[in-house]
Formats: sequence, C-alpha cells, structure tokens
Amino acid sequence: LARFLRFYRPRTLMIARTDVWPEMAYQARQQKIPSLLFAATLAEQSSRKNIFSAPLSRFAFHCLDDIFCVTEADVDNFESLRVKTPIKIAGDTRFDQVLYRLKHPQPVPDNFRGPLTAPIFIIGSSWPQDEAVILPTLKDWCASGGKVILAPHEIKPERIQELKGKLQSLGLTEAVWIVDQVGFLQELYALAAKTPGSVAFVGGSFKDKVHSVMEPLACGLAVAVGPYHLNNREALQFQHVALAADFFAVNVVTSSEELKRVLKLAVLHSDTGPFLRQKVQSFAGATAAVLQWVQGK
Repeated sequence: LARFLRFYRPRTLMIARTDVWPEMAYQARQQKIPSLLFAATLAEQSSRKNIFSAPLSRFAFHCLDDIFCVTEADVDNFESLRVKTPIKIAGDTRFDQVLYRLKHPQPVPDNFRGPLTAPIFIIGSSWPQDEAVILPTLKDWCASGGKVILAPHEIKPERIQELKGKLQSLGLTEAVWIVDQVGFLQELYALAAKTPGSVAFVGGSFKDKVHSVMEPLACGLAVAVGPYHLNNREALQFQHVALAADFFAVNVVTSSEELKRVLKLAVLHSDTGPFLRQKVQSFAGATAAVLQWVQGK
C-alpha cells in the first residue's frame, strides 16, 4: 500500500460514508496526502464504538485531515468516540446525486410515455413478501380510477409470469403495468409524480430491509414502507416530515388495511408534491462542500 501511494501520488484521499481503512488512512498521513471522510455517518449503536473496535476506529479517524458528517447526531457520535480530527456538518452527497439524475433523466420505454391523468401507485423494487400485503389493496385503488406501476426487484421471466397470474386472478391486468426492465425506476417515480394523488411503496420493507426511499421523495411522492426499514436513514428521517394530519413523507404500514389508508390520504392530500420536493432540495449542497475542500488542497 505504501509503495502504491508513492508510485501514484494521489492529490487527495477521499473516503465516502464509513469505509475508512486504518492502514490506508495511516499511509496517507505518513505521505502527507490530504484525506477527507465525507458524507460520514456514525450510528449511536455502531460496532465501531464498542470496547474492542473503538481504539482502532479512533486511530483511523485521527489519521484523517477532515471529517464531513451528514447530521449533528453523527458529529455527536464521532465526538463521543473522542475523535480529535476537525469535524463539521456538510450533508449527504447522495441527495445531490439523486437530484442530478432528476435533471438528467434516462429515456423510458414508449409504453410509459402516454398521457396520464389518474393517480398512480408506483411500487418500486418489490419482493413477494411485499406483494402479499400490496396486492390486496390494488382492487380498491383501481376501482376508484387509479393506475399501478409495479417494478419487482427481480425480473426473471418466471417471476414476471407469477405476478401476471396473481394480477389476472384479481382482474387487474389492464390497470397494472409490470416493469420487466431495469435502469429507469427513478424516471418512473418522476413520471408518476406528475399526476396529483400519486404515491409510492418502496420494496424490501416486508422482507428484511427497505430499498432506497430517496428517489421517490425527491420526485415529490409520499412513500409507504413496511416494518423492516430501520436500515435506511431517510426512511427514519422523513417519518417526521408531516404532509397533513396522520400523513407523512414516509408512512410505515404493517398490513394491507394500513396501506389502503395511506393510499386514500395520498389522494386526499394531492397537493403536497411541491412541498416535498422543496424539502429534499434543502438537503442539497454536500458535493459543493467536498469540491471546495479538494480545490483548497
């Protein structure tokens, strides 16, 4: 590693979120290579703070020149580890990434480009465990005029056929679009958000861990998630962003009946998209802080 750094002589060492390798940080310090940990997070119960790993974590962090944290809580947790490296709040660069993608969208297939006037329930990265809760809600949603975009996490032919069979048994084949391609889910969130009353469900949250909620939120969609969402910082954070009474940017549901309630609230409060987009936009700017740091080195 030391020879690698001496040969390539990087201008800076930049580390995202949590991936601080003690030896890498130490060698960069030895060779006077400026180092930054950005979009840094440290949870209250992080294993890096326990009695066995804390000394090594502290050593690695002390080798860095600067630490840019996501939130004040992260700063507090670094300080509780007695880290002396300069620390400040600079935000999460992932927000900038999502917002950039919204401004530079990928093309979507022709069948998703037609005029949409009805509210859309878009289901992103779903697993069978999610669909067991979601599918019973679709009949009422579609009967009221709503449409559905269903993007399963796995798109193998047998998985698509299984979904088609379940939808056919519910008499919903005409009102539901099944997405059998990858790469443009965020663009579909943006498409759904153009119709007032649309809402998203993010999958994995009835299986073991939720997928990213950041994309639908950035598009202005209220989101429903199941109980397994504690792995996702934004799913926790945006539960406290109220859009109306008993209706939030992220809504936790544990049953089909609770999901039906969220769908009704989304239609009832169909004018919350601009507020939610503005809220997500307020978290932008972390990338600019990182670039400013680099330019100063």
